Amino acid sequence: MPLVRISLRRGKPTAYLAALRNGIYLAMRESFNVPEDDRFILVHQHDAEEFDCDPHYLGIERSDDLVVVQIACNDTRDTTQKQAFYRRVAENLAADPGLRPEDIFINLLETKAETGRSATGSRSTCEHRAKHAQCGSTPIVCIHASARPVQPVIGCGVRRRPRAWPPCAYRCSSAGTRALARAV
Repeated sequence: MPLVRISLRRGKPTAYLAALRNGIYLAMRESFNVPEDDRFILVHQHDAEEFDCDPHYLGIERSDDLVVVQIACNDTRDTTQKQAFYRRVAENLAADPGLRPEDIFINLLETKAETGRSATGSRSTCEHRAKHAQCGSTPIVCIHASARPVQPVIGCGVRRRPRAWPPCAYRCSSAGTRALARAV
């Protein structure tokens, strides 16, 4: 489940933003084999003073139309897939909304497959359940309220505390830190 963040300067029309989202999603479907409807795309528009990107870094001439695309995804893609993805994004966004390849900056944040899923747990909860079946506890998904970004994590401890906390668990030791927990 890739999470896409698109950042650009404020002021583009709705159709332009839709073309960005659609072009990136289509490239993920074609190059990264992302399933249909696996679409989580956030658009962030910034005033000029909040969008500080060097227009000449690495000898690439960027304009005020620069679009920064950051994708958090599993580290399961090889170099060939990534290169195909970059090419496809450039082709799609050149066709619509008419972006120059020099104005597209892509950053992949790759994580282990077991570290991310929706709050319902889907894939990582199943892996967690199988790994920790012997502890006798019910796996839970906790969303911890803190100053850090909110991130769903898996932990044990609803019915019975396991002998050792699994490496994937964020230890919920008090009701206050177990802000939102749902048995799965």
